[in-house]
Amino acid sequence: QRQRELRVGAGYSQFRPAGNVGLTYGDRQGALSLSLPVSYYQWRGGWVTDTARTARDVADAPMRTLAVQRGEYHGDGLNLSPRLGWKLSPDSTLNWQVFGQLHRFNSSGHTLTEVLQGQAPLSVDERYNNRGQWRNLRSSLQWLQRWADGTNLDAKLGAQANRSTFRTDVDGNDAADQHSLTRLTTGDNREHGASTSGKLSRPLWDSHSLAVGWDVEQRQRREVRS
Repeated sequence: QRQRELRVGAGYSQFRPAGNVGLTYGDRQGALSLSLPVSYYQWRGGWVTDTARTARDVADAPMRTLAVQRGEYHGDGLNLSPRLGWKLSPDSTLNWQVFGQLHRFNSSGHTLTEVLQGQAPLSVDERYNNRGQWRNLRSSLQWLQRWADGTNLDAKLGAQANRSTFRTDVDGNDAADQHSLTRLTTGDNREHGASTSGKLSRPLWDSHSLAVGWDVEQRQRREVRS
């Protein structure tokens, strides 16, 4: 269908404003049809958390702490999902679809820990910052075919790849307000795969039908954390 649509939105979430915009374009030219949705979005938020903990310290003595954490987070993303259809004949259609996404996130926080009993941990005053992103790309090809004897075929091929990375920095002070902790954590996760599926069906005699299908998928994932 011929389509032109624009959507714009705005809101406010705790710390700052956030907006989103979406555009959809659709058209047809002869045997070809095109649909192109694009969207951009933002998100914001924050939290306050109280955590009471009972444990054992390094000397195996009882330890009780109360931690108060305050933080905020924000991020944005982009989605793109074009679709192209090609009518090869009145009984045959080829569809190609792609989905892509880029998403970025950030968060920061401050944790104060009060020692109610036992030995104080390595750090009681911590500040952290976490940031990263993920990227996702998928593509699929579909063939729909119908024959004069009533036989129908729906066959699909697909591929996907995604990757996410992050970095977290933590700095902490001990009970004497001396710098006691510096920690850097990084991560890199990757995944890719391929798939195929389909169904072939045809009528048998007057009141029966035969259907045969397949569904095969292969994926590989690699995660590195330091």
